[in-house]
Amino acid sequence: MTDKLTPEQQLQKAQEQLKAREADLFRINQEVYKKNLELLKQKRRLETILYNMAESVFVLDERYCFTLFNNTAQKLLGYSEGEVMGKDCDAVLNLDDNKGVKVKVLGMINLSSDSSAYVKQDFTLHSKHGDRVVNINVSQVQLAYEERIEYVVLMKDITVEKEIAKLKDEFIGIVSHELRTPMTAVKGYLWMLATGRGGELTEKAKGYLGKAIHGSDR
Repeated sequence: MTDKLTPEQQLQKAQEQLKAREADLFRINQEVYKKNLELLKQKRRLETILYNMAESVFVLDERYCFTLFNNTAQKLLGYSEGEVMGKDCDAVLNLDDNKGVKVKVLGMINLSSDSSAYVKQDFTLHSKHGDRVVNINVSQVQLAYEERIEYVVLMKDITVEKEIAKLKDEFIGIVSHELRTPMTAVKGYLWMLATGRGGELTEKAKGYLGKAIHGSDR
């Protein structure tokens, strides 16, 4: 069929086919651009959420070097993201366990694998802003498309909660002591009355006395 076309017609047909392919390529490029734009928007949305979480979040690579350091972590540890990116975690994180023993990143990851033990344990973080009590959880993430592992560390500052719990315990201890001292004397006098040291009591008085003793014991 093409043999019957003149050279001019063949050239025109080739140009038309080229324009059609260019139009198809343009549409494909537009679709790819839109997809990439959507992915970029989603990535920025997730980064915004992650960077503004109430808990400190940072990510370590297989060499335990920082690859992400959110805003709360920056405030808690006193380092900017630029200061820690690519640095070894042990060179930045100054952490002790509840026995005062220094905790390295590998030990932190191993502890986190035992969730039952980890939940019960608090850590002391020595930061630029002073000592803080923190709770830590580490999640291992397998990046299949890159064939590597990263560690997502969630660190929650529980200093205020621990201080409140300590104040509550101290308050209960003080109140218990302040109540126990006079109650001991009251129970002593009630015992003396019950044993007849204060003289004979009427049946009605004995009833009242029994209730008083029961109430003081309770």
